[in-house]
Amino acid sequence: MNIKIILITIVSFILVTSLFMYLMITNNIEIFITQFKWFMRAASPFVMIYLIYIGSKNEWK
Repeated sequence: MNIKIILITIVSFILVTSLFMYLMITNNIEIFITQFKWFMRAASPFVMIYLIYIGSKNEWK
């Protein structure tokens, strides 16, 4: 496996874990979760359309 992918995975895991620990300690986790839910509600249709497009593009070959 590529060492670059492993390093990116480990660094992103540490960053996300640190962010959530900070938010939990400062009691701002509820605000973050609310904002994240609204972002996901807005972004998920575009992600789904993109994934359907990729899947149908591979079937046409």
